[in-house]
Amino acid sequence: MRSKIIFAVVLCLLILVSIGQFWQVNSPTQISVVTNLGKVSGIQGSGLFFKMPFISKIATYDTTVQSIECVDGKGKDNCKTLDGGTRDLQSVKVAIQMSYRIDSTKISELFNLVQDQATFNDVIVPSTVEEALKVATAKFTSEELVANRSEVKRVLEEELQNRLDKFYLKVVAVNIVNFEFSPAFQAEIEKKVATAQQVLQKEQELKRVEAENKIRLSQVQTEAIVKQTQAEGEAKAIAINGKAIRENPEALEIEKIKKWDGKLPQVQGNATPIISLEKNTAK
Repeated sequence: MRSKIIFAVVLCLLILVSIGQFWQVNSPTQISVVTNLGKVSGIQGSGLFFKMPFISKIATYDTTVQSIECVDGKGKDNCKTLDGGTRDLQSVKVAIQMSYRIDSTKISELFNLVQDQATFNDVIVPSTVEEALKVATAKFTSEELVANRSEVKRVLEEELQNRLDKFYLKVVAVNIVNFEFSPAFQAEIEKKVATAQQVLQKEQELKRVEAENKIRLSQVQTEAIVKQTQAEGEAKAIAINGKAIRENPEALEIEKIKKWDGKLPQVQGNATPIISLEKNTAK
C-alpha cells in the first residue's frame, strides 16, 4: 500500500513536470521568439502559450526601459566615466546616464542579431555610448561643452540613436551628469568666467551711467525750453505793452493808476529848492 502511494506521488510529479515543459507564461512586458529545431515558428506576447518539449527553444526579451550609468562608483564595471576630446584638443571626462528600450515591433530582426538580451546591456550599449560620446564631444570646444550643455545633449542623443538603430534599440533619455577637465584647464575656465562676469558688471554700470546722463540731459533741456518759453512770453508781453502805449498814451496813465498804492509821495519838486509836503501841511 505504501509503495503504491509513493508511486502515485512520483507519477503526479512527473506529469506536472511534463505539463510544465509544454507551456510558458510571459508577463505583460515580455515578448518571446519561439523556434522549433532552429527555425522561428512564432512570436508570443504576454500570457500563456504552448511549446514542444526538447524541440522548441524560447528567447525572451524584456520591453521595459533599461538604463546604464557611466559614472565612477555607480555604474557597472563595463561602463565608468568616459574619456573624450574636445574640438580645441582638451581632454575631458564625461559621466552620463542613458535609458533605452528594445523596439518591440522589430523582435524578429532583433532575434537574428542577438538571442540573449544581456548582450545588449553588457556589451553593445556600453561600447556604443563610448563611441558616440567621443564623436559628440569632438564637435564642441571645451567652453561650449560647459556653456551649451543642452545642445551637447541633443547631439549626443542623435549620435547614440544613429548607432543603436541597427540593433533595433530606442534611446529614451540621456543625462549628462558631469564634465571634468584637468585641474589647470578648470582653473582657466573659472578665470574666464570670472572675467566675463566682471565685464558684464562694468557694462551694466556703464549703461546705468548713460541712463542717468540721459535723464539729466533731458531735465536740462526741459528747463532750457521752459526758460526760453518764459522769456519769449515776457518779450511778447513787453512788445504788446509798448505798442499799446505808443498807440494810446493814456494806457500808461492807466498802468500808473493800477500800480498806485493810494499814498502821496513824501517830497515833491521839479527844481531846487525841494519843498517838504509834510512840513507845509503842518503849518
